[in-house]
Amino acid sequence: MLPSRSLPWVRRRTLGAAFVGLLTAVAAVPAQTRWTVDPKTSLAWWQMSPHMNHLWGTTCPAEPSWVPGEGRSSGWASATAPTKTREAAVEDTVNVPLHPRRTARPVCTEAVRGEVVVLDTVHWRGVRGAVAVQGEALITGLELRDILMHRTLETTRFPEITFTVISP
Repeated sequence: MLPSRSLPWVRRRTLGAAFVGLLTAVAAVPAQTRWTVDPKTSLAWWQMSPHMNHLWGTTCPAEPSWVPGEGRSSGWASATAPTKTREAAVEDTVNVPLHPRRTARPVCTEAVRGEVVVLDTVHWRGVRGAVAVQGEALITGLELRDILMHRTLETTRFPEITFTVISP
C-alpha cells in the first residue's frame, strides 16, 4: 500500500496516461469528408485510343490547354499540337490526357456537377458519390463529328451522363 502523500501523484500520473490514451483514440476516429464539383472550373474530357490525332473532346473548349484535333471546324486555332502517333493508329496509353491541364480556371460552361462523400478518410471506406456530365456540352472541335457523337449518345433522350462511385 502506498503512503497517502504519494496517492495524488499516482492519480495525476494515471489521469495523464488516460488523457494521452483518449487523445490517441480521438485522432484515429475516421472523419467524414465531402467534395463538391465546382462547375465553373470543372470539365469532362474523353480520349480514344488510338486517337489518330483527332479522337478527343471536352466540355470546356475555353480551357487554354485544350486543342481541337485535326480536321476541326473553322474558327478554331490553326496551330494544333501534333502527336507522335499521327494517323498511324498506334496505341498511345502514355499521354493521357493528351493535352494536360496545368491550372484550373473558371472559364468552363457549367456542364459538370457532382459530389463525393467519404465516411472514413483513415481507411478510405464508405466512398459514395456521383458526377454528372451534360452530354450536349461534349465537343471535339468538328461540328459533323459532334453531331454524330450526340446522336450516338442520344443526348436528347439521355441529357446527362452519370458516373457513380460506391465502395464498401
